[in-house]
Amino acid sequence: MRRHMPFLRFGLLLGGLVALLTACQWPAPATPAATLAPQNAVATMVAGTLTAQPPPPTATPAVAPTATPAGTSLPGSAQFLWAYRQDTGTLTLYSATGEALWSLPAPNLETGIAMHTASPVNPAQPANLWLIYAAFQQENKETLVTLVSYHNGQTQTELKIGSTLHTNLIGLAGMPAAPRIAYSTLTMVGYDYHSVLYVHSLGTAPPTHSLYEITTSDGRIIRPLSLGPDGVWFTYDYYGAPMGPVGLYHITYTGEVTQALPDAYTLLGFDAATGWVAYRANAGDSGTGAITWRLLEIGDLTAPSPQTVTLADPVALPEAMPTGAAFSEGYIAWSTHVGPFMDGDDYLRVYTLDGQAVSVEPPTASPAIFPQTPAVYPVTWLNQQVLVLRGHDVNANQDILILTPPDLNEDASVTLPGIYLGRAWTNTP
Repeated sequence: MRRHMPFLRFGLLLGGLVALLTACQWPAPATPAATLAPQNAVATMVAGTLTAQPPPPTATPAVAPTATPAGTSLPGSAQFLWAYRQDTGTLTLYSATGEALWSLPAPNLETGIAMHTASPVNPAQPANLWLIYAAFQQENKETLVTLVSYHNGQTQTELKIGSTLHTNLIGLAGMPAAPRIAYSTLTMVGYDYHSVLYVHSLGTAPPTHSLYEITTSDGRIIRPLSLGPDGVWFTYDYYGAPMGPVGLYHITYTGEVTQALPDAYTLLGFDAATGWVAYRANAGDSGTGAITWRLLEIGDLTAPSPQTVTLADPVALPEAMPTGAAFSEGYIAWSTHVGPFMDGDDYLRVYTLDGQAVSVEPPTASPAIFPQTPAVYPVTWLNQQVLVLRGHDVNANQDILILTPPDLNEDASVTLPGIYLGRAWTNTP
């Protein structure tokens, strides 16, 4: 897209990354293939090195995915999204066509942590919801980070995570349309980073269960991605660093950990319903902008993928690097950054899952597809034909979301005010 202000780009990129890492629910593997750590164990890593890693994924020729009728919403697809306006402190539920269905005052909401919709949405009665989101709260002259629950028309504190002086909430993920969540925290212990993964059933006691924890010296921390019936998907992130999450793991509720993607790869995106994962090599790709997406063998995460696609950037721009991806049942959308991290340009790509180009954003000199924002990043899909992009309207000076078809047709797009915070479903996927 166009060249843009470095600090605006930094905020947009991190916001899009948070959205990607918390947007989806994955099916759990039938039997974990390798145990890396016992339940409630403390895994100590030096310089971020984890022992017992499987070999890198084996590339196989691309195979066309099963055809899905255009506009079809398969099980696992969301029909709604949440957007938060910081200027009004309002959380709004939108349909896939951009219709505002319901709003909730949510002062002090933490926009860096995605929220979770813990019940199905009834479009006729959208207020009958169960929500959980992060918010700040003042108590005894301290600022606490909390998880706030909205249920049966009442808003109350579900959990007090701790004082922001000592403990940070890193991530929140949930089981779609179900009152079960996972969250992770960070506490500094001297110069080390102590990160803990918890699971929690809303409205029940005991309130939390510590499932997994690590202590590292390089800032590596646990970030939950989603929950399934058998466990939690998570990745490792680096606290305060822009390099992006590395690796992909699944931990059962009995503590067995399986690695699905080695730490030699930066996780770019994943799909909840089908098991698609997108990544790039941490060591770089010689500036080709190469991205790989592959289909996980859910029953055996260490098995070769039945389908893998690797593409260099289609425009072949120098110093290109993919920064984030989102899947639908038939498409993948991702951003490619060109130039230094805090400067440069971003371009949007949309492809079919078998590697066919649908829309490739042109070089900087060409007209912009969405002229109101200097950069857009894919955050999720609401169904087969609705891609959600995150941007910033420079004229109105506000964060925006753009709902667009896969071909990035501005005339068919809808622009909404606010920051993306999560998806919602009419039924439990």
